[in-house]
Amino acid sequence: MSRGIVRARAALFDALSNPGVFAAAVFAVSGMFMMGELGAWRGFIEVNVLLPWGLALALLRLARARESGALRADACALFVLLAWLFAPFAIRFGATDANLNCWANHTAVFFGVYALTAEADAARFDRELRAAAAAFAAICAVYAGALLYCAATAQEFMAPPDGNGFGFGVYQQAQLCASQHYNGTGMVALCGTLLCLCGAVRAKGRASRALHAVPALMMALVVVLTQSRTARYSLLAGLAVGAYGWVAARPLRGGRIVRHAAGALAGAIVLAGSYVAAAGITDAALAHYARVGAGRSIVLATAVAQEETPAQETTAQETPAQEETPAQARGAGEGTFTGRTAVWRNIFAMWRENPKYFLIGNGSGRTGRDILIGTPLEHGGANMAHNAYIQFTMDYGLIGFVLLAAFLLTLLRPALRVLLSAPGTAAAGCRPMAMLAVACLLTAMMENEPLNAMRPCNVVFFFALGCLAHAGGRTPERLVTDAQDVV
Repeated sequence: MSRGIVRARAALFDALSNPGVFAAAVFAVSGMFMMGELGAWRGFIEVNVLLPWGLALALLRLARARESGALRADACALFVLLAWLFAPFAIRFGATDANLNCWANHTAVFFGVYALTAEADAARFDRELRAAAAAFAAICAVYAGALLYCAATAQEFMAPPDGNGFGFGVYQQAQLCASQHYNGTGMVALCGTLLCLCGAVRAKGRASRALHAVPALMMALVVVLTQSRTARYSLLAGLAVGAYGWVAARPLRGGRIVRHAAGALAGAIVLAGSYVAAAGITDAALAHYARVGAGRSIVLATAVAQEETPAQETTAQETPAQEETPAQARGAGEGTFTGRTAVWRNIFAMWRENPKYFLIGNGSGRTGRDILIGTPLEHGGANMAHNAYIQFTMDYGLIGFVLLAAFLLTLLRPALRVLLSAPGTAAAGCRPMAMLAVACLLTAMMENEPLNAMRPCNVVFFFALGCLAHAGGRTPERLVTDAQDVV
């Protein structure tokens, strides 16, 4: 009995101290708890469970760092960045709710997720990543399964009672949503796709690989069906980068130039092929929604006719079903990026009038709605830049953005090492994390979330960066010969 209790405690501690499991919990709660009773509990769980858990992980990282006594350039860069987010804004605004939330969230992500992952020893890292991959696969299987069922039946469950907002399922016979905007649903599915793919690459045995690969395919299909251009193109770019790395890392005749040329060609083929396949799937889905909608209209009309005029029953039943015109696919987009460029112009004008705030920032959540005036988002859009890099600069100034860029540059070499790692090495098993990092960086050009601390994409992004820092910085296996030349 006592031995079982000891084992249970050890298993619980391993789970709670695993930054990947924490990332999966944030991913599930903040990215998926959007509907019905789940949505009502989301804020409570985020504040009272996830945030204390993340801060506890940061304290655990501090304890482990004291034991090792090593100073890493990436951790130092994060510490300087966090000091900038803390000290100047504490002096300017004090301990406001926005500042406290900013400090706690970034601490949890920087040190509770990233540093704890990057600084783990090899055995712990492998064990924790496998557990995290299994957790993400289970979550994504349920999430994607429910959404794909809605797509197959062309239904929208739990639609808002007033008709405003998004339900869970097919929205207006066009986009697949999970009780949030289709862009948000697409970003969650994008991250889930590549995390499950990482589990499939690292898994041993066909059955285990299938248990990760199937949710990855399901989530990729969800990305396409959301019709989120941001998520779709970011996923395609991530897949293309992965194809490039997979081919360029292989020992081909002709040397380095041939391998990189072959990798670039493979990436281009994957990009073009995936784009065409995604467009075909979208058109087929829209036609399916239209057919199902037309059939429901006929059934409803028949039922009404039977109730009001029974004598006309035969006529109603013999009326042929008219297929509705399918909704139009969203296409490649237009030059304003759905009104984003107008918002960016307003922000640039604000900086020209007040260059001081371009340098030092306005503070977290302190930019008014003036940035939306005269834009298509003025009367309904959230008060945000819809660009993570501009938003980060707007909140924390050019100084903060430069410090963030300095941190990301410390990861360039490890990320390239992982991307070009030799087949069969442990580092090669983290190649999907490099793909995820690229996809998140591209997503940040149109959305705030990848740099908005303690949001699903943000936590997953920094978890992926931690995996790259570990795998690319400490891998004992021989890397491809030209990896050093590239970096």
